[in-house]
Amino acid sequence: MSTMKGSSKNLKTAVEAYQWVKASYANAHRAKQEGRPVAWLMFGVPLEIIYTMGVSPLFPENYGTLCAAKRVGYKFCEAAEQDGYNKQLCSYARTVTGHTFHPEVLPDPPSGGLAKPDMLIAPTMICDLRQKWFEDVARRLDVPIFYIGLPDNDATWQTGLPDQYLLDLFVSETKDLIEFLEKTTQKKFNEADFLQRLAWANEAIDLRLEILEARKHVPAPMGSSDYFASIFPGMTMLGTKEAVDFYQRMLAEIKERAENNIGIVPEEKFRLMWSGIPIWFNLGLLNYPEPLGGVMCIEGNYQSLPRERSEDPYIDLAYRYFQKNGSIGVDSQVDLAKQFVQSYQIDGVILSYTQSCRPFYIFQAEVRNHLQDELGIPCLMLESDMADERAYSEGQVRTRMDAFLEVIMKQKGLK
Repeated sequence: MSTMKGSSKNLKTAVEAYQWVKASYANAHRAKQEGRPVAWLMFGVPLEIIYTMGVSPLFPENYGTLCAAKRVGYKFCEAAEQDGYNKQLCSYARTVTGHTFHPEVLPDPPSGGLAKPDMLIAPTMICDLRQKWFEDVARRLDVPIFYIGLPDNDATWQTGLPDQYLLDLFVSETKDLIEFLEKTTQKKFNEADFLQRLAWANEAIDLRLEILEARKHVPAPMGSSDYFASIFPGMTMLGTKEAVDFYQRMLAEIKERAENNIGIVPEEKFRLMWSGIPIWFNLGLLNYPEPLGGVMCIEGNYQSLPRERSEDPYIDLAYRYFQKNGSIGVDSQVDLAKQFVQSYQIDGVILSYTQSCRPFYIFQAEVRNHLQDELGIPCLMLESDMADERAYSEGQVRTRMDAFLEVIMKQKGLK
């Protein structure tokens, strides 16, 4: 298990972001007390619709990261395994399953634990286990479940535009979601509120795109430790004014740092990219190269990426879902990694090979091969897990990181 310290942050807004995490869980507990509906969601659900319907959202996947960061996730994983859950299953699912059905393992869980859901909503994208995980929870808690039946569209990355049948399918599934929520909450969908929330969501996304562009600056004004600490508003609060305000402040802070050439380290000597899911219980790895002048200046996961826009709100949502490089198909992720390496002047890439997440490790070896063979970029595959620290060997990771950084420095002519 890891003994490393947590990550250090450079942006004031990155430090501020954790308040939204705490507020989200507190709001859900308050909603339960007041008799308002709470939904557990998988990432990919159109949040503007959820907020329009007055539903308080919770994200079990995020709770897996929170428990890992608080160094208790493995305890819940062990409890789930005692119920027969295999160690190879997603550690987010094992963490939340252990927490939900064995609360005695940790009577005082992070943020008071997950409030019990009144409904479950998930898209069928990315991972088959998401469906089986929620099916199990819905059965054991006896709550309704809704799946947004959509495929990952690997062809979109080539053209930037999904086929018409995919747009039609998305609109149909979205309208069915609204009908499900109206029936479940006994509340009518407010189109005007939805359009306002969609406008806020698009404004937040545009701000994140500006941040992405500003991070190309040398020296890097923002590192991956700041980024992973601040993704919560962008992933769970789309459709709120609070998310817009947060990313306005973050963009202003990054621009000020860039204008004054304030970097992550006193003298930036080489630039790295993180590919894959971060190791949430050891985010200090993101700062590991800094004493040598290395900066983890960009990451391939959880980014807002450019997409087509439409005046039709439901088509606009579809374009977001099927955005270029939004698929986790191999070709899409190879293409995105090559773009980032070139755009951010990357000298080396660390690829997180998370054992219990099939979708996000299956393409990593191919990404590495393309970066090394086509672009001559040194790469390091780090095998671990995103939330279960029992799969982590600190000694091995340090040894491999040191050897990798030595290669980067030698290639750059650094001592």
